Amino acid sequence: MGSNALVIGGTTGIGRNISDQLIVRGYEVTTISRSGGDRENDYQCDVGDIPTLKDILIQISSGLESIDLL
Repeated sequence: MGSNALVIGGTTGIGRNISDQLIVRGYEVTTISRSGGDRENDYQCDVGDIPTLKDILIQISSGLESIDLL
């Protein structure tokens, strides 16, 4: 299995560019952002909403062997 990256705010602007570059480098990228995104591993959440963020992080981590880059 390849390396996994979690990018907070990775669906627009600089975060999207970082996500794109990580994908090019072979990472499986998961993102969390307020707007969500158009990729399979994009999650919508305002990181200020701690209970929802916690639930999403549990969901993400249960599906991954590891998170290698944050």
